[in-house]
Amino acid sequence: MKRVLIVGSGGHAKVAADIVLEMGHVVAGFLDDDPDRKGAKVLGFPVLGEISEWAQHEADAVALGVGANTARHRIMLDHPSIPWLTLIHPRATVSRFAQIGEGSMLAFGSCVGPDAVIGRGVIINTCASVDHDCRIHDFAHVAVGATLAGTVTVEEGALVGAGCSTRPGVTIGAWAAVGAGAAIVRDIPAGVTAVGVPARWPKGPYGYS
Repeated sequence: MKRVLIVGSGGHAKVAADIVLEMGHVVAGFLDDDPDRKGAKVLGFPVLGEISEWAQHEADAVALGVGANTARHRIMLDHPSIPWLTLIHPRATVSRFAQIGEGSMLAFGSCVGPDAVIGRGVIINTCASVDHDCRIHDFAHVAVGATLAGTVTVEEGALVGAGCSTRPGVTIGAWAAVGAGAAIVRDIPAGVTAVGVPARWPKGPYGYS
């Protein structure tokens, strides 16, 4: 059993706290760089102070409770000495042959198949499915109920929206965002926002790809 500090104090931090408790650990409190949040309560636990103050508190590990990919990226890079805890809900299904990186979160009902590789600071959200041989790079987010077929690559910082589905083998480029419910049937370039069935994205001033 570990005493765990949670970075963040919003909705995603609540999910992190729930997983910490389901794993049999103790929530020591929350950390948030917004000075107005200090002293607030989240799920009955206090917001203790800023992230940089983590070592001042009695804790064994720190968990990420921040939903924004860019924010997780910044926080992990700015605080390399923090002992980031990987959160895996007891009701997630994870192959013994999968690899899960530090500071990542696998939420309730999520599924990760054999030889899938999950990077650092990744979110595999509630009931999302990541099948065999997928590669989910650092700071990506596979949102609630998304389904990735086998051998899909999600590059750094990309967001796969709630309820999305993919065909096998596609690549979603770095820091791209795919809207909720999209069907991803071909590679998506880095940095674009893709929506629809099938997923499309703006291409210059004259329409969509």
